[in-house]
This record gives sequence, C-alpha cells and structure tokens, in this order.
Amino acid sequence: MSTPGSWCSMSVNLAGDAMIRCCTYPERAPILALSGVAVSVSVTSADRMAVSEADVGNARLLLLAARTYLAECERLHALARDDGPPAASAAA
Repeated sequence: MSTPGSWCSMSVNLAGDAMIRCCTYPERAPILALSGVAVSVSVTSADRMAVSEADVGNARLLLLAARTYLAECERLHALARDDGPPAASAAA
C-alpha cells in the first residue's frame, strides 16, 4: 500500500487568540497544532507510528520557514515602532 502524498491548501491569519503548540508522544510522530477561534490545523507525518527521513527533512524546512517568518515579523514590527519606511526584505 502506498503512502498518500501531502494534501491541503489553506490560508490562516493568526490573531492574538492563536494557540500554537507541539504535542509529543513517547513512540509516535509529534503533532504541530495551530488553533484559533475559527480554525484548527494539525501537521504530522503521513504515518503516525513512524517518522521517516522525509518527515525529518520536512520538519527542517518548516523550521527554516518559521525562522524567516519570525525575522520578517520582528523587522516589520520594529519599523512600525520607528515609523520608518519598510526596507527590502533580506529573506526575499
């Protein structure tokens, strides 16, 4: 039996009420959960009982993307506090 590929497409606008957490288990794949008033998104491996090399690679890419997201949020927030014009993104 083949493992299904990745699937889903959506946009999530996180507000102050967002909950972001990672649920871990002794012998199962972790679950990254994003929740808000009207949305709940879970990210986990295709096989909850085993973590593959592809899952580790995807987790690393997710971390890199999250770091870039954080850096951009911090940069834009700092600019808004300084009332300066937005600079070109280093991540772009």
